[in-house]
Amino acid sequence: MPIQKTTRKKKSPLIPGVLLLLCAAIYFLYPDSVQNDSGWNGTWAFYYFYENDSSLTYTGQVHLSERDSHKIDIRIKAPKSSRYQKPTITIISHQRNILEGQILYDQFKINGGHPKETFTWELSENSFSGTGQCIAHCAEGTEGIDISWFGERAEEN
Repeated sequence: MPIQKTTRKKKSPLIPGVLLLLCAAIYFLYPDSVQNDSGWNGTWAFYYFYENDSSLTYTGQVHLSERDSHKIDIRIKAPKSSRYQKPTITIISHQRNILEGQILYDQFKINGGHPKETFTWELSENSFSGTGQCIAHCAEGTEGIDISWFGERAEEN
Protein backbone atom coordinates (compact mmCIF):
# COMPACT_ATOMS: atom_id res chain seq x y z
CA MET A 1 0.00 0.00 0.00
CA PRO A 2 1.45 3.31 -1.03
CA ILE A 3 2.02 5.95 1.61
CA GLN A 4 -0.02 9.05 1.06
CA LYS A 5 1.56 12.34 1.75
CA THR A 6 -0.69 14.62 3.66
CA THR A 7 -0.03 18.25 3.41
CA ARG A 8 -1.02 20.39 6.26
CA LYS A 9 -2.47 23.76 5.43
CA LYS A 10 -0.75 26.61 7.18
CA LYS A 11 -3.09 28.86 9.07
CA SER A 12 -2.75 32.49 8.24
CA PRO A 13 -1.51 34.66 11.12
CA LEU A 14 -3.52 37.50 9.62
CA ILE A 15 -6.84 36.68 11.31
CA PRO A 16 -5.47 36.33 14.89
CA GLY A 17 -3.38 39.46 14.32
CA VAL A 18 -6.39 41.49 13.21
CA LEU A 19 -8.43 40.21 16.16
CA LEU A 20 -5.66 41.15 18.56
CA LEU A 21 -5.45 44.67 17.12
CA LEU A 22 -9.23 45.04 17.29
CA CYS A 23 -9.28 43.98 20.96
CA ALA A 24 -6.47 46.41 21.77
CA ALA A 25 -8.27 49.26 20.00
CA ILE A 26 -11.50 48.55 21.87
CA TYR A 27 -9.65 48.37 25.18
CA PHE A 28 -7.89 51.69 24.71
CA LEU A 29 -10.57 53.69 22.89
CA TYR A 30 -13.84 52.48 24.39
CA PRO A 31 -13.47 54.02 27.86
CA ASP A 32 -12.52 57.44 26.48
CA SER A 33 -15.32 57.69 23.96
CA VAL A 34 -18.16 56.33 26.08
CA GLN A 35 -17.34 56.92 29.70
CA ASN A 36 -17.97 60.37 31.10
CA ASP A 37 -15.83 61.76 33.86
CA SER A 38 -18.35 62.25 36.65
CA GLY A 39 -16.19 65.12 37.94
CA TRP A 40 -17.61 67.18 35.08
CA ASN A 41 -21.19 66.88 36.31
CA GLY A 42 -22.78 70.11 37.37
CA THR A 43 -23.04 73.76 36.47
CA TRP A 44 -20.05 75.80 35.38
CA ALA A 45 -19.87 79.61 35.20
CA PHE A 46 -17.69 80.92 32.38
CA TYR A 47 -16.59 83.94 30.42
CA TYR A 48 -14.97 84.27 27.04
CA PHE A 49 -13.70 86.98 24.74
CA TYR A 50 -12.21 87.41 21.28
CA GLU A 51 -8.45 87.97 21.39
CA ASN A 52 -8.68 91.18 19.34
CA ASP A 53 -10.89 92.88 21.99
CA SER A 54 -10.79 91.44 25.51
CA SER A 55 -12.92 94.33 26.82
CA LEU A 56 -16.01 92.72 25.22
CA THR A 57 -16.54 89.78 27.54
CA TYR A 58 -19.33 87.23 27.13
CA THR A 59 -20.55 85.50 30.30
CA GLY A 60 -22.73 82.52 30.97
CA GLN A 61 -23.38 79.11 32.45
CA VAL A 62 -23.12 75.62 31.04
CA HIS A 63 -24.60 72.49 32.61
CA LEU A 64 -22.72 69.25 31.96
CA SER A 65 -24.41 65.93 32.67
CA GLU A 66 -23.08 62.39 32.79
CA ARG A 67 -26.36 61.11 31.34
CA ASP A 68 -26.10 62.72 27.93
CA SER A 69 -22.73 64.12 26.89
CA HIS A 70 -24.09 65.09 23.45
CA LYS A 71 -26.75 67.47 24.80
CA ILE A 72 -25.48 70.31 26.93
CA ASP A 73 -27.50 73.23 28.28
CA ILE A 74 -25.75 76.56 27.85
CA ARG A 75 -26.74 80.21 28.43
CA ILE A 76 -24.64 83.09 27.13
CA LYS A 77 -25.01 86.82 27.75
CA ALA A 78 -23.33 89.09 25.21
CA PRO A 79 -21.51 92.25 26.33
CA LYS A 80 -23.88 95.17 26.97
CA SER A 81 -26.88 92.81 26.83
CA SER A 82 -29.41 92.27 29.61
CA ARG A 83 -30.72 88.87 28.51
CA TYR A 84 -29.25 85.44 28.01
CA GLN A 85 -29.25 83.54 24.72
CA LYS A 86 -29.66 79.78 24.61
CA PRO A 87 -27.65 78.64 21.59
CA THR A 88 -27.45 75.04 20.42
CA ILE A 89 -24.27 73.26 21.41
CA THR A 90 -23.01 70.11 19.69
CA ILE A 91 -20.26 67.91 21.10
CA ILE A 92 -17.87 66.66 18.43
CA SER A 93 -15.29 64.92 20.62
CA HIS A 94 -15.24 63.94 24.27
CA GLN A 95 -12.13 62.29 25.66
CA ARG A 96 -10.96 62.30 29.25
CA ASN A 97 -10.79 65.95 30.30
CA ILE A 98 -11.11 67.47 26.79
CA LEU A 99 -14.44 68.54 25.33
CA GLU A 100 -14.64 69.79 21.72
CA GLY A 101 -17.71 71.08 19.97
CA GLN A 102 -19.60 73.79 18.15
CA ILE A 103 -22.01 76.49 19.27
CA LEU A 104 -24.75 77.62 16.88
CA TYR A 105 -26.45 80.91 17.73
CA ASP A 106 -29.78 79.99 16.13
CA GLN A 107 -31.79 82.85 17.68
CA PHE A 108 -30.37 85.53 15.37
CA LYS A 109 -28.61 85.96 12.03
CA ILE A 110 -25.51 87.83 10.92
CA ASN A 111 -24.63 88.20 7.24
CA GLY A 112 -27.54 85.97 6.21
CA GLY A 113 -26.90 83.07 8.56
CA HIS A 114 -26.60 81.89 12.14
CA PRO A 115 -23.16 82.46 13.72
CA LYS A 116 -21.22 79.29 14.51
CA GLU A 117 -18.19 78.95 16.81
CA THR A 118 -15.92 76.05 17.64
CA PHE A 119 -14.49 75.39 21.08
CA THR A 120 -12.04 73.11 22.85
CA TRP A 121 -12.32 73.05 26.63
CA GLU A 122 -9.88 71.41 29.01
CA LEU A 123 -11.62 70.68 32.28
CA SER A 124 -9.99 70.09 35.64
CA GLU A 125 -11.65 69.41 38.97
CA ASN A 126 -12.95 72.94 39.60
CA SER A 127 -12.05 75.02 36.55
CA PHE A 128 -11.68 74.94 32.80
CA SER A 129 -10.00 76.90 30.06
CA GLY A 130 -10.08 76.66 26.33
CA THR A 131 -9.87 78.15 22.90
CA GLY A 132 -12.16 78.55 19.94
CA GLN A 133 -12.96 80.50 16.79
CA CYS A 134 -15.96 81.82 14.92
CA ILE A 135 -16.20 79.75 11.74
CA ALA A 136 -19.39 80.94 10.02
CA HIS A 137 -21.51 84.11 9.78
CA CYS A 138 -19.27 85.97 12.20
CA ALA A 139 -19.71 89.51 13.44
CA GLU A 140 -17.49 92.03 11.69
CA GLY A 141 -13.89 91.69 12.82
CA THR A 142 -14.27 88.31 14.56
CA GLU A 143 -13.86 85.76 11.76
CA GLY A 144 -10.71 83.71 12.29
CA ILE A 145 -9.89 85.51 15.56
CA ASP A 146 -9.08 83.23 18.50
CA ILE A 147 -11.54 83.02 21.40
CA SER A 148 -10.28 82.46 24.96
CA TRP A 149 -12.56 80.59 27.41
CA PHE A 150 -12.26 80.50 31.21
CA GLY A 151 -14.62 78.98 33.75
CA GLU A 152 -15.09 77.50 37.17
CA ARG A 153 -17.56 75.28 38.93
CA ALA A 154 -20.66 77.28 39.94
CA GLU A 155 -22.40 77.07 43.28
CA GLU A 156 -25.35 74.67 43.11
CA ASN A 157 -28.62 76.12 44.40
